[in-house]
Amino acid sequence: MTARFKSIVQRIRREEILRAAVNEIGHRGISAMTMEHCARAAGVAKGTLYLYFKDKDELSAAAIQWGLNGLKQELEAIASKEGPVAEKLYRMLIRQLEFFDSNRQLYRVFLEEKGRICGKPKGPVWKRLTKGRQGYVDFIIRVVSEGIASGEFRNLPGQKLGMVWVEMVGGMVVHRLTSENLAPPEADADLLIDLFLSGALKKKVAKK
Repeated sequence: MTARFKSIVQRIRREEILRAAVNEIGHRGISAMTMEHCARAAGVAKGTLYLYFKDKDELSAAAIQWGLNGLKQELEAIASKEGPVAEKLYRMLIRQLEFFDSNRQLYRVFLEEKGRICGKPKGPVWKRLTKGRQGYVDFIIRVVSEGIASGEFRNLPGQKLGMVWVEMVGGMVVHRLTSENLAPPEADADLLIDLFLSGALKKKVAKK
């Protein structure tokens, strides 16, 4: 087996393990999930899991991040297309709401368990999750800053404006996760983008 072929096999097996872990987390929750469950779901020996992940916490964090990475790639594809930044944010928002509507259990587990997973300051799991979130935040800041630079948005601090958007989206996702009667994603997206852009668009607001 050549080194290149071995690397491909390892990458595929790691993804199979992560996919199995995502399914187990969604089905059982992190607290009830065990390495045995994941190994059985992935069709590998329990010992094989430890070749890729130190323990259950590291596997859980990696699985959650892996599940979210696919969404981030979709958002980056939307942002890379030509067009107004406001339209890009709107399309990205709809995709985010659709994604989390379809992965409610996974994201709910992430919200409930991240304190426990991240309870080891400066540990590898804490760093993995923090790095993943920071990558998303930096991406949003770049998109919003593009709107500022083009004159589409008011001349506001890009970092702060980006964080406002991140928190607004996060709040809406949590709201939808805890709501029994969901509005269509487009309805909540319309509301959120209107609230954001009414303060971000480059226009003069009459002072009383």
